[in-house]
Amino acid sequence: MTQKQKRSTFKTVLFSLVGIAVLGTVWYLGSPLLLNRTVEEALPGSTQSEMQKTDMPKTEMSTPEKKAEAKPTTLYTGTFVDGDNFHKVKGIAKTVETDGQLFLRLEDLDSTNGPDLYLYLTKEGMKTSEGINLGALKGNKGNQNYELPKDADLDQYNQVVIYCKQFSVDFGKAALKAI
Repeated sequence: MTQKQKRSTFKTVLFSLVGIAVLGTVWYLGSPLLLNRTVEEALPGSTQSEMQKTDMPKTEMSTPEKKAEAKPTTLYTGTFVDGDNFHKVKGIAKTVETDGQLFLRLEDLDSTNGPDLYLYLTKEGMKTSEGINLGALKGNKGNQNYELPKDADLDQYNQVVIYCKQFSVDFGKAALKAI
């Protein structure tokens, strides 16, 4: 192989690797804008059906006792507003208490998708990244639940923010108000 052929082969390999890297980056950054993930979780504490009925022989001892379940109570609620002209969010954020546990529930969520989206609780005027991280956003559409820390003071931490960690951008927020 001549020096010229080696140089040509090297350039071809180098351009191919750069091209693959560029395409991968474009896909990583652009695909969330094209793809949606819908999550449909039941309201915490609600039951889909009380019990599955099966064909079992009836005996006096096989009757299950019905347990009184506490109904979910909504404590705070807020409506999402867009983070900016490009990042759009619609839906409702509410805190729900059931059986002594506190959840943040997102209902009818419809958000612009993006890479590295997380859900935060923040105080008014606080930088989002300094708030309480509730974890990765499960989906950009639908109904979903996030367990809240027991020590979360919702009178102080009254903003729910959908936040892109990678680019430090708020996609949208909802101000929680007591009911």
